[in-house]
Amino acid sequence: MEGFPENETEIEIIDKRIVKRITVSNFLSNVLEAFNISRGGVYTVKRLLINPGQLAREYIGVSRHRITPPINILIISTAISLLLLTQLEFFDKVIDESLIVTHPSQEDIKTEVIQTFTSYFNLLLWIYIPISALLSSWFNRKRGLNYAENLVFQAYNLCVTNFVLILFFPITYWSLDVTFSIYQIAAFAYMVYGYKVFFRKKWIRSILETAAVFLIGSFLWSIVLIVVLVSIAYIVS
Repeated sequence: MEGFPENETEIEIIDKRIVKRITVSNFLSNVLEAFNISRGGVYTVKRLLINPGQLAREYIGVSRHRITPPINILIISTAISLLLLTQLEFFDKVIDESLIVTHPSQEDIKTEVIQTFTSYFNLLLWIYIPISALLSSWFNRKRGLNYAENLVFQAYNLCVTNFVLILFFPITYWSLDVTFSIYQIAAFAYMVYGYKVFFRKKWIRSILETAAVFLIGSFLWSIVLIVVLVSIAYIVS
């Protein structure tokens, strides 16, 4: 593994600790720590937007102590993304297309489904990570990376797509359809670039395999989503 001596699974890193007097600066740092992003948060987000594949390689290597774990960045970026999607009434549109209301009495059920679906959508979204990690590990089974390391890569992958959505959100007020088209292109470009760097493959293979992982993973994830939607509708009815 990159950064690890051969036949070694652990490396001791000695980290010197200094206790500082409370100031406004370190008080704000404590606030960030409450959200678990104080350790290299700014550095991690910057590297995530510049080179997500290399960031993931650094995290699974000896530079992990400088990088915020993917789950912490994932929680924050997903929360912001879902807040923005709620403002765009994204969930209402998804459920409108999935659940057809044939009677006025079903409107209450539909409303409750939307509320429940919105509340747990972050967990549903994260189901995509183990699915895509399984696919990417299968495509790269000869690369010496285990399933957990593929999980790290796919978690950072979802983080970067969240940040792309956040960055492009302001222009949704200009044109929602155009914005989502640009977002999809930018998100896919990031996924391809991250895949190429992380798995160290050529561009053509990276494009084809990223597309395969995304399409198959999205299909399987959509099945899970539909099952959840129907189950929620059945329970609340």
